[in-house]
Amino acid sequence: MTRNYLVLFLFLLVLCTAVIFGLAGPKGLLTNRSLEQYVEQKRYVLDVQRLQLETLQHRYDNVHSRESVLDAARKMGYVQRGERVYLFFDSQGAPVYPNGETQQLPISTPSDPGSTFHSERGISFSLSLLLALLLSMSITGSIALIRYKRKRSREEPVILSFNGEVYGNHHRKT
Repeated sequence: MTRNYLVLFLFLLVLCTAVIFGLAGPKGLLTNRSLEQYVEQKRYVLDVQRLQLETLQHRYDNVHSRESVLDAARKMGYVQRGERVYLFFDSQGAPVYPNGETQQLPISTPSDPGSTFHSERGISFSLSLLLALLLSMSITGSIALIRYKRKRSREEPVILSFNGEVYGNHHRKT
């Protein structure tokens, strides 16, 4: 019977180690999901930066065109001869430009919480083995305790007699 418990313990140890290491190990399911989210965040940041680069390239290509020079001059307060200048102010008193902006906003990048190198290694094999050892010991011990109690309840009752009187559980199960 002890050999059966040893085989059960070793089987559970191997099984639990494989499951824990497969879920939380360096190449496990949880680690891969975390890395996928990280890659998606980086792709989004890259797409935004590419879009900003295209916008800046377009602005650079058109910086010397007549329309962009006149537009920039108007934003700085210059006018051509014969033009009248009308200034509009918002409720706080800031000037409103013709395109609806109150001020020139600098180009910003999206917030990147993982701007540093992302290292998701998962748990080591020795830690997963230790967790599997504890889990398989508790399962094997529980099964052994349950079997022991069942075996104990099925045994014949112990009858003690002392000075002609009978003590103990002497009622037979039917």
